[in-house]
Amino acid sequence: MEHCILTDKTTQGTSGGTIVTHGATGTTTSTLQTDLQTDQGPPDGTPVFTFGSLTDEEMAHLGAAVLPVEASPTCSTPPPTYAIIFDNLDFFVRTHHQSVVRGNKSLHWIHHLAVEDRVPSHYLSKDKPTQPIMEYDIGDSLPGPETQAHMCREHIVLGSRILTQHLDAFKPFSRVVVRHIPHEFSKIMSEASTHYPLGILFKDENKSGDLVDVLQHLQKEYAPKGPDGLESILVGGDWLTEGNSSNLQWSFAEGESVEDRLEGLVFKFEDWHAIRNLFEIYHKVFFKEGSERDHGTLLSNMNRLRTILCADELQPP
Repeated sequence: MEHCILTDKTTQGTSGGTIVTHGATGTTTSTLQTDLQTDQGPPDGTPVFTFGSLTDEEMAHLGAAVLPVEASPTCSTPPPTYAIIFDNLDFFVRTHHQSVVRGNKSLHWIHHLAVEDRVPSHYLSKDKPTQPIMEYDIGDSLPGPETQAHMCREHIVLGSRILTQHLDAFKPFSRVVVRHIPHEFSKIMSEASTHYPLGILFKDENKSGDLVDVLQHLQKEYAPKGPDGLESILVGGDWLTEGNSSNLQWSFAEGESVEDRLEGLVFKFEDWHAIRNLFEIYHKVFFKEGSERDHGTLLSNMNRLRTILCADELQPP
């Protein structure tokens, strides 16, 4: 039988007690703000009430209620998977009035977020291989007629994109070109990703010690632990972050446990810096200060285009 126990513990100058309700879902404690007249209970002086001896009005007066016994939640589908993305956050703080103890500051922090996987992978079996390795025929890895026909259809789509983008004669057909090859996940992959900001870590990823702390924090806080032990998650960043993280993971390869070896993290690189890096390469190759008088150079073309635009803007409509 469930009980509602009132413990009158002679609190400092108060006449209240504590209601402790024991139920299948745990223990609920609430403060009793009124005086109650109860019968003497056990020898220790603790008055005991059973639910069967109290009316609904008395229970409401006590501020207690029977906790509903809820069945354990059963999930028909596993929880969604996710990846952790982190990158450096660098900024420079200039001090207006500098002194010996107060100067400019160069701060290097890390911001990270979780990105939910739009396509679940729980339906893929990982219990056992599809075929024993000794019985596997290497010929099964070669593309057959069906695979070749499928690749031909995809190459037609890719080729039409290239033709309509780079050849003027085919540009009128660019509006009817298939931009994305349809597949079973086309609809869900066209939606925006769901991400959850996880805050800022006051660590510098350029320092090995700080990056080790960050990787251990990511594994401890976000790598799920299942019945079979620690499960791995994808961790993304730019090329430098991915390279530094992989090197540190290799340095921990002699660890005794999966956690010590940081095997809960699988590193990958993101492509958000690709366009910027390409512009930086173009700038280093084609831009040179002092070449504004050399026709055909990037700086000369920039000056020429700026002059033409300014001249067009000054012309009356």
